[in-house]
Amino acid sequence: MNTTMNQAFRIAGFDLVTALKTKKAFISIVVYVGLALLVAVIWTFIQNKVTAEPGVTEQLNGSRDEIKQLLTTKLGQDSSLVDYLASIPFAVMAFFWLTQTFLPMLISVISSDVLNREIRTRAARFVLLRASRTSLVLGKVMSHLVLLIVPAILSWIVFLAYVSIRLTGFDVGAAIPQALVFMGYTIVFGFCYLGLTALVSSLVDGAAVTVLVTFACLITLSIIGGIDSIGWISPSWYRYKLWYPHAANIITGLGAYLGFGLLFFAAAWQRIVRRDV
Repeated sequence: MNTTMNQAFRIAGFDLVTALKTKKAFISIVVYVGLALLVAVIWTFIQNKVTAEPGVTEQLNGSRDEIKQLLTTKLGQDSSLVDYLASIPFAVMAFFWLTQTFLPMLISVISSDVLNREIRTRAARFVLLRASRTSLVLGKVMSHLVLLIVPAILSWIVFLAYVSIRLTGFDVGAAIPQALVFMGYTIVFGFCYLGLTALVSSLVDGAAVTVLVTFACLITLSIIGGIDSIGWISPSWYRYKLWYPHAANIITGLGAYLGFGLLFFAAAWQRIVRRDV
């Protein structure tokens, strides 16, 4: 076990160094941070423009109270859920919602070669002379987890930094605790879809084809997640579990994403272990 992990760490380190040399790590950070900054700029501009109109702030506050009452009394929503969502700044909610929507697609593009690059170039034959296939899979997964976690954290930091400076009335001190929670959710959420990308990458050798197949899988899972009777078999079904304040919902959502991620990674590992390289 120690030998396998040591080999995996060496492979992960080499892969990260390669990512730095080929600018892949830099591109990943630029894409994540650039999109976060774009969202921050657009959201700040729109919200500042709207709230600058006379009386709009008071109307929004009144509308929020009416919406809370409607959700609680008419639609039967849990009052604690309504109060919880009302306490989160709109900007933070919007960014997390956009992250949930587009992060799987970003992962499928950036990590499309997570497992098939070495197989496609036949470099795996040389790696496997000194390391096991399990070490190869673990090492590649660990390096791409770093390429997910670091840019994801930086994107949240950049978003909060911009809106705290430019967004009128934004209380960054009050927003940071919830932003940290959403940041943690983002990493677990991303872990699941990195697993899906790894599985497709183990089945398809071409990076471009991997992206297309992963997109098709994402669309399929999203459709399945919207069907009440079978939605639970899709990660998409658990998306809004992460919006609840209750521990049971949060544990269910996070557990589902971790479970699906591990299942996808296990299937990818089995494919690599059994296939001809």
